Amino acid sequence: MYLAAPQTVFATHSAGAELSYVHLGGLDYEITATFYRDCDGINEPSSVMINYQSNSCGYLRSATAYKVPTGGQDVTFPCNASLSACQGGNMIGITKWEYKAIVTLPAACYDWRFSYRVCCRNCSITTIHNPCQSGSELYVEATLDNVNAPSNNSPVFTNDPIAFVCVGQNFNYNPGLYDVDGDSIHFELIDPKTSEFATVSWVSPASPSEPVSSSTPFIVDHVSGSMNFTPDKLQVGILTARICEYRNGAMIGSTIRDMQVYTQFCSNNIPTLSGINGKNKFNTGICAGNQLCFDIYSADTDLSDSVTVIPNSNIPGMQINVGPGPRPVVNICWTPTLAQARPRPYHFTLTVKDDACPSNGIQVYNYTFNVVGGNVSTGYTDVTCYGANDGTAFVNAPSWSTVTWDVNPPSNNHTITDLSPGSYHVTVDMGNGGCILSDTVLINEPPPIQPSILTSF
Repeated sequence: MYLAAPQTVFATHSAGAELSYVHLGGLDYEITATFYRDCDGINEPSSVMINYQSNSCGYLRSATAYKVPTGGQDVTFPCNASLSACQGGNMIGITKWEYKAIVTLPAACYDWRFSYRVCCRNCSITTIHNPCQSGSELYVEATLDNVNAPSNNSPVFTNDPIAFVCVGQNFNYNPGLYDVDGDSIHFELIDPKTSEFATVSWVSPASPSEPVSSSTPFIVDHVSGSMNFTPDKLQVGILTARICEYRNGAMIGSTIRDMQVYTQFCSNNIPTLSGINGKNKFNTGICAGNQLCFDIYSADTDLSDSVTVIPNSNIPGMQINVGPGPRPVVNICWTPTLAQARPRPYHFTLTVKDDACPSNGIQVYNYTFNVVGGNVSTGYTDVTCYGANDGTAFVNAPSWSTVTWDVNPPSNNHTITDLSPGSYHVTVDMGNGGCILSDTVLINEPPPIQPSILTSF
């Protein structure tokens, strides 16, 4: 995917990190610190220190997290003819290490904060000042409110936070966010941290919202975490994401991930995936109990390259079949149950990569589903007074669905206004033939005001 010179060895090694927790029962939690090591730097630590504190409850404690013996896998994708630095070669190489500790919290508190930091960031980073001098630690944290959510588990990432990107080629990436509790999540980019209160110093014009120089807008989906951009120069950049969890409208936890992005001049064109049924559409809807099937097509303009598609889905009951050949077609079928209907969308990702040398071209695409039950949610406001004709009607539906109000002329707006009393029928097409719902809204008006007759005696 990229052309790279041998890397200079520095006494630094941090290329990314994240922190997560799993509830084991009672006040017991397993904390996992994940560290991504640049193999041209120093060795990974044998253990890391996890701090956990609550300001409201007045606790500050720590635990040692030990390295998982089965870790250390190379998460870069050089071709068979080249080796990464992790394998003794000259290509950039990153290994993934996990450190685990079990902690027993002394009490339930609103503001538990787990954190760890590791020294030091790579000297090759170009988007921040003094990336590998003193104070360049990489800091990540996770928070928990185990008063309102005593059995909460943090969101997890199923795609690695290392991206190799070609200058001048549009690029898609998704972290593969998954919340085992089904909580609503919000993804946002923040300043990378060196401690709880300190952040890096950006090299202008880099910023949290534009961490990599791009000729197209740096787009972030705040629900799925998908990112899209087109790098326009050589850089080694970093970005940090905070993912907040919400349950019943209240924030119950969060986690932070630090990620590194390498942009390179490429002799290879990276492979691509289509949207649903070959269209440029990556979201759809379906009624619970209905079957939805569609195809996704892979492509690569380099005719000599073969393409591989790797599915990543945590959706129960979904069937994903990757076809054979150098340009596989992916077939997805799903019949969601009524119990799976919910206001939050479902997501899954497909990673597409080729076999180019010296390194594979890779992108990660996100696909979104809305599952609804047997009716559509509508609302209205009545006419305020007799003859006013100021009623409104609205329908709660995804922004990408097709809404049609049976008025003259027909309206495709989610909200219609200036309505006279009467009934108004709406149809919502969730797309791809997967779900069509309808409802009728009744607008009322108060009776006319009757004049009063004053009688004098």
